[in-house]
Order: sequence, then structure tokens, then C-alpha cells
Amino acid sequence: MKICHVLDCEDYDVAWLENLLEPFIQVNPGDRIFVKPNWVIDPWPGEEHNWKAYTTNGAVVEAVLRIIKKKIGGEGTVILGDAPMHRSNLKRILKLHGIPEMLDRICDDKFKVELVDLRSYYFKYVHNLCVNRINLPGDPRGTKVVQLGSDSLFKEKENKKWAYYDRVDNVSSFHNEQSNAYDISASILSCDVFINLPKLKTHKSAGITCALKNLVGTIGNKDCFPHRTIGYVKEGGDDTEDSLSRKIDSKKGPRSFIRKLLKRKNPIINYALLPAYLAFHKIVGDKEKEQIGYDGGWYKNDTVWRGIVDLNRIILYGNKNGVMQEQPVRRYLCIADAIVAGEGFGPLHPTPRDFGRILVSDSAVALDRTAAMLIGFDYEKIPSIREAARDMRWPLIGVDETVIMEYNGKQVDLDSKEMLDYVVKKAFLPAPGWVGHIERETHHEE
Repeated sequence: MKICHVLDCEDYDVAWLENLLEPFIQVNPGDRIFVKPNWVIDPWPGEEHNWKAYTTNGAVVEAVLRIIKKKIGGEGTVILGDAPMHRSNLKRILKLHGIPEMLDRICDDKFKVELVDLRSYYFKYVHNLCVNRINLPGDPRGTKVVQLGSDSLFKEKENKKWAYYDRVDNVSSFHNEQSNAYDISASILSCDVFINLPKLKTHKSAGITCALKNLVGTIGNKDCFPHRTIGYVKEGGDDTEDSLSRKIDSKKGPRSFIRKLLKRKNPIINYALLPAYLAFHKIVGDKEKEQIGYDGGWYKNDTVWRGIVDLNRIILYGNKNGVMQEQPVRRYLCIADAIVAGEGFGPLHPTPRDFGRILVSDSAVALDRTAAMLIGFDYEKIPSIREAARDMRWPLIGVDETVIMEYNGKQVDLDSKEMLDYVVKKAFLPAPGWVGHIERETHHEE
């Protein structure tokens, strides 16, 4: 049996959060602790007012760090880090959440927090056009390539025409007929305790993003994580018949042409492309965001969930050398920020939704099942959650294991009729490609 604790929390009050979460955070002096928020991207131009729906709130991060400080004192190592999208302005994200000031408040001569950007490079964008690639230090401890081989969930996928993550096809060097490997942060693999701090949002390719999906941020090189395959569904791909992404991604399409130019890594050339790109984006920009199936953004994406489940197995079972063990090697805790959640065009254009909850569990699957149910979705219709319960090597949850929600001192079986009493009266709006395919069949009448 797995338990997900659901805690009422109406606002981001650090003292309240600290008192609420302290019983759940079990760390000891001398522990190596990695704290992993969801800092995926900073708000887009014109969407700054929605920033609380984008990323894990700084108040949640501060409360967790204060509890850790109280319990380990000056004995141990604490690392706070993430690998957001390569186009994300992490400094802006940190500023919005007051992270620099927070670290100044709680750190002292005995208690240190190492803040790490796990990315190995950063793409600078101007008006949605990549104008330069900037190398970053990445994880100071390096990375470890973790090989899952035939035990990867990509083994059974015949179509391996991976869509490029950004510029060139490096994905096939990690995932091919002989290999299924992931380049994982060594700081994470060397930790004793991993604390996952996701933001609850809808997701165009995965249905929702919460505990399971947040682990994509454990890799600084996104080339090892396939997001979709090129080809129509009947070909084993993730594109709709009229998918704009298929046309743009063709060898003769505009995205391919731009990528070839940008491979030169010359900012002067890239800036020179700006007027043409702006004209192109003016034509397709709205479609890029809203078209069902764009970049694999719909319910028939058969790629992204495989990588999500693989990564979660690695974080539980991968040792400090990147070798998979038969038993979990580190303690794991997930605390989901759902005080303000995101609906609609998630994860990059979410609309804020006041939800007033913090979810806590030592099982990412249990937490995501609970989160999906509470916002009016059917977790069996979300591939990453459903397939995470497979009978497989390095399991995340038992095939028939019961999940219990504990709320206000009462335990409720997630699959019982009684659970309906706790579901929001107005279900969250899914991402466009999931509307009509993810919602519970039985729900409240508004």
C-alpha cells in the first residue's frame, strides 16, 4: 500500500509550510541531500502575470531547506538544482521566487546550500529565435551515463526516428538498437536523499506534469531524452495527419533549414535571420501553440512517457556510479506544489488555478495518481502514470498495489466511489490535445 498525504495550504506562507511539512522530511546529520524543484522555464513575454503557475514556488523550497537545516545542522551536504529547458533564463526564475535572498537568509557558516544549474549549455532566444548557444559548467561533479539496455521501455518501440531536441540529431547516439542510455547528474546519483519538488500542471505531451515528469530535470543534456518520434501514428510516430510539426521538421522544411544555419553557432548570422523568422513565426506562431499534435503534443504521444518512467527507475535504483541495482539505493520524498496549479496550455503556457493543496508521498506514482484524480482526470488515461505500474525490472509500484489518499486524518482508497467527494467540482482544463481523452467519465455537475 502506498499513501499520498493531501494537505490544505491556501497561500505561500513559509512558516505555515515549514510546520506542515516537517513531519514528512526524514533526514539525518551527514546525509547528502539533493532538492529538485521544477524550474522548467521563465514566463513568456506577455504572460508574466501567470508566473506562479509555471514553477515550484520559492516559499516551498525555503520551507524544505529550513526543515533540513533544523534536522542536519551543519553536518551534511545540501544541493539545490535543476536542469530547466535550454532556452530558460534561470536567473530570472530564481529572481521571481526570491531564491538568492532566501539563501542569504538561511545559510550560515555551518549550513551551506549549493545552487547548481545542471545544464551543459544554454540557448539565448530573441523573439523566439535562437541567436546563440552559450556553454555552461553543468553539474560540478559531472554526469554518469546510465545504461538500461533491453530493460528500457524504449526497447519495444520500433520507430526510432527521433525528433531533434533542438539543433541536431544526437538522440540516436543514446537510443538505438543496441543502447538505451541516459546522461544523469552525478550530484543526484551520489545523494542519500532525493527530494522531488514538482509543480502540478497540465502537459501537452504527457497529460500532466508532477512528480514523475519532474525528473526530466535530472539530465543536463536533453538529447538523451526522446520527446517524440517523427511519423504518423500508423507509422509508429507521434504526429497527426496534418501536424504542423511534421511539415516544419521535414528535411526541406523551414526548421531544418534554420537548424543547419544555427549549427554554425555564429550570433551575427543568427541575428541576421531575425526579421525572416519573425515573419515566419507571425504566420505559424498561434498554430505552434494551439495545434493539436504539434511537437507530439496530444494524447497519442507514445514516446515521452517511456523516458519519464525510465528516469524514475534510474533515480530510485541507480547507484553513484550509474549502475542499476536490484533494490532502491536512496531515500525518496516528493512534495508537490499545488497551491497554485496550472491548467490549459501546460507546461509552458499554463493558466493559474487556485487549488490550495500540498501533496506529499514517498512514491511518485502514488502522488501523481492522487493529483490526477483530484483535478478531475482519470490516471489510467495518462500513459506515464498507468505504465509506471507495469510488471518490470526496477519497479516503481506494485502491479496491483493500493494507493490511499490521507486527507484531514481520513484515509480514502483512491479507486473507491468515496474518492469522488474530494475531486474538484470543476475539472482542470486539459492541454488542447488531451481534451475529451483524459477526463474522468464520472464527475461532478458544475
